[in-house]
Amino acid sequence: MAGAAFRMSEPDLEAAARTAAEHAVAIAAAGAGRKPQTRPSRPSALRPDTPDGVCANCGAQLMGPVCHACGQHADLYKRPVWRLIGDGISDMFALDGRVARTLWELMAFPGRVTRAYLKGQRGRYIPPFRLYLIASLAFFLILPLITAQNALINFQPEGADQARLALTEALESGEMSQADFDRSMRAIDTVMAFETQTPAAAGEESEGEASEGESILTGPQISDGQITAMRRVFVPEEFGEAPDGVTGSRAARSYIADRIERLARAPDRWAAESFAWAPRIMFVMVPLFGVLLGLVYVWRRGFLYFDHLITALQFHAAIFIAMLAAILISLVTGPGWAVLAFFIYAHIYLYRLLRVVYSTGRIQAILRVAALDAAYGFLILMGLTVVVLLGAVSA
Repeated sequence: MAGAAFRMSEPDLEAAARTAAEHAVAIAAAGAGRKPQTRPSRPSALRPDTPDGVCANCGAQLMGPVCHACGQHADLYKRPVWRLIGDGISDMFALDGRVARTLWELMAFPGRVTRAYLKGQRGRYIPPFRLYLIASLAFFLILPLITAQNALINFQPEGADQARLALTEALESGEMSQADFDRSMRAIDTVMAFETQTPAAAGEESEGEASEGESILTGPQISDGQITAMRRVFVPEEFGEAPDGVTGSRAARSYIADRIERLARAPDRWAAESFAWAPRIMFVMVPLFGVLLGLVYVWRRGFLYFDHLITALQFHAAIFIAMLAAILISLVTGPGWAVLAFFIYAHIYLYRLLRVVYSTGRIQAILRVAALDAAYGFLILMGLTVVVLLGAVSA
């Protein structure tokens, strides 16, 4: 009877095995390799009521550094502050090999991380949603710094002198006409003068300098006369004219005219607001790309929308990292080669992704890449339109 009482049934054995597996995963996730400190080296006024080897949270007998009953780590974290900060940073960035392993395999072997994750090998890699957030935040946070630094470099006097010298050589060799030379030199002088002028003075140009009606800093210049003509079209009532041929209420037309004038006078603010909306719109594009994956594989059984969404998350994470790398490379090589390299890499990546994750044949993968290019390109265009409109409304 006693032996029968302690004999475990098959379901009990399965449950025990499952618990042991979860225990092993918990150890890895909690940072296996870190030496737990169950008691502080110095006496503390606040100590667990349980003895050594017993979980302070639930009272279960400990079988390792993580309680198998409640999952709490058997560590009081009462150690020197510098060690505590180091452990916190290690946990925050998962410096246990997962970051390096995930990024290397994600970028060098398209589809490997996604397929392994979907097949259950999840402890080896950064979770897809967290990976997407890290990649997108890095891209949208670093991009303004890179572009601002690049613009700052272009404003330096040394760069202006080099540009003037190159223009002079082009004029002397006959590669540039005198009119183009004069226009380019005026543009350089305008840019360099912008650094020493007040905002009000920077916007004042003589009629000769503004003859082309364009500035290298803000694009086409909008004069007060053009603003007045625009308002006369939208709101003729402001000028004592009858609204013949004009549709819509005066309030709506006045709002549109005010918004156009505001954007025309401050295009930099419009650009900043549009850029602020870009991450949110891209976040919406990810599940839409998952829908497109579901559509191109609608006849393939065994794949759920969850699988397509995980694939979309990791694909976009890789694309963000690749775009960031392309921008950094463009600072050295120029934008032409960097854009070409990114374009080729993105398409090869998508091709290999479909081949590895969905076990698609070569011809079928090429056809699906073409279909995704067309459909997702249209969605990206619509997304950019929404970004510009939201930026216009928010500016």
